[in-house]
Amino acid sequence: MTTSPRSPSSSLWDIVGYVALVLIAVVAGFLYFEGTTLPEPVAPPPATPVPAAPRVTTPSEGLFGRLSRQARAGDVVSQRQLGQLYLSGMEVREDKAEALKWLRMAGDKGDILAARLLGSVYAAGRGVPVNHSEAVSWWKLAANKGDDQAAYSLALAYLNGKGVAESQAEGVRYCRMAAERGDPRAQSFLGYWSYHGTLLPESHQEAYAWFRKSAVQGSAWSQNWLGVMYREGHSVSQSDSEAVRWFQFAVNHASGEGCLNLSQMYFKGRGVTKDESKALAILQKGAMLGHSLSQTELARRLAVGDGAPVDPVEACAWYDLSVRGGDTDAKPARDAAFRTLSAAQVSSARARASSLSAQIETEKAERRRVP
Repeated sequence: MTTSPRSPSSSLWDIVGYVALVLIAVVAGFLYFEGTTLPEPVAPPPATPVPAAPRVTTPSEGLFGRLSRQARAGDVVSQRQLGQLYLSGMEVREDKAEALKWLRMAGDKGDILAARLLGSVYAAGRGVPVNHSEAVSWWKLAANKGDDQAAYSLALAYLNGKGVAESQAEGVRYCRMAAERGDPRAQSFLGYWSYHGTLLPESHQEAYAWFRKSAVQGSAWSQNWLGVMYREGHSVSQSDSEAVRWFQFAVNHASGEGCLNLSQMYFKGRGVTKDESKALAILQKGAMLGHSLSQTELARRLAVGDGAPVDPVEACAWYDLSVRGGDTDAKPARDAAFRTLSAAQVSSARARASSLSAQIETEKAERRRVP
């Protein structure tokens, strides 16, 4: 059977039919999926954290470590400071042998502070036998390079003949060297020698100059002496109020002499309103500082009731302390006061003196610990 060829119109209708079928399929699919709820997207599982690499930290070198490293490398200042650490027991266990090794290493290279410290080490026997001549040699090195404290120590060595032949001239020379470089202790000595005319020509004007330089640096001894000079009008215009001011400075710096002098100003009403109660309190402070003359004066007032209540037992206790503390002039008064007491009272006075002595020593130790 022979197939007749299709007409062009038939092919066109075939194409139209095919397109219609495709459109129907698309619309049907759309209508199907439009009514279907699609599932919510599922969040991916959290990523497993990757552990951070451990931080490698280097411990701080610290003061001791740094000084040790630098000292071994030859740094002079570090050698001296390392010696100081070993000497004081700071940052490291105290070791006098190590201290001496490093201080000597620095001192041999001319370090002034190391030389001064070596002098003190040998003078006090800190980890080495006491050797005053060795101390003097180190102090000379430091003093001749400008250290005022070494010059002061050297002055005392000459004046006392320790480690060197006694020489007042050399003692005064090194004391003046220290004073001119600003050491307040040396300035006080020059003021005292000038005031009294010992070791130096008497000159109240010179004394005043040295005392004032030392006093403004906080020397209680010089502050007290300035008060004396104003009270007596020596090289300055007499002024009780100015005397009181300087005595008060001395008292504030724990001067027993200042306490004695200031108490007298209040007992007499010189430069201040007379106030026996305040005067007695100041005098008692001086006595508790261990100042023997204050103790003697307190004992006298307690014995006779001069500005203080009469208390013969307390008076004898203070008399006993003052004599033991060095005021030998008070011995006759002490012995006379004790003869007025009964046996029981004598026992009480002795016990009271021992108690006061222990308290004074405890307070002295506490003051030494205060920087």
